Amino acid sequence: GNVELTFEAIAANGYFQYASSGPMTATFYFDPVSDAVAIGLPTKQGFENDPLPLALTLDTTDKDGSEKLGDFFYAKLCNRASFTTSYDEVTSGDDDAVIVGTTTSTIGYKRIPIADEGSLIVQADQYWHGNCNFEVIAYAEEKEDDEDGDNRKVTDSVFTLKILAVPTPATLSAPESVVVDEGNYVAFGADLTATRVDL
Repeated sequence: GNVELTFEAIAANGYFQYASSGPMTATFYFDPVSDAVAIGLPTKQGFENDPLPLALTLDTTDKDGSEKLGDFFYAKLCNRASFTTSYDEVTSGDDDAVIVGTTTSTIGYKRIPIADEGSLIVQADQYWHGNCNFEVIAYAEEKEDDEDGDNRKVTDSVFTLKILAVPTPATLSAPESVVVDEGNYVAFGADLTATRVDL
């Protein structure tokens, strides 16, 4: 916005006489620029085979309330996990393959409506456990800017999701009954098996 400052020069001699230049007012214009997005993820840990809800938070850091988040944010998971909701993936021919006004590429990321920020659910591959990167790109837009190249600010973050291992019961197959003559050994054949399910 605009700020006006008034200047006045005073001259004084040795007899304590003063003369004023008269007031002069100068107007300073402070050009608004967009600020970073605050990206938070309080829950980063889940268990093998269970869905993992992500309470992602996105917020502007501007204090005067003149900025807004973009209509979409962009997210990418490691190749061992996916979102339970289907989102379009950004390709090179899309309008937002590079966020307008920036050099940030979103190719290969999922395009997610900003309204879904706190309701993402991740599902890892069955029986898989380990660390999975969760990458997020979001931007804030200064609504009162003159679009001179600094009206959008991109912020990106990478979080590590930890999928913890859990034991999976084996599949057991056994005969219902075995008849053995007294004094003989009990011999089990192929009808007694234990199969590991988690491969």
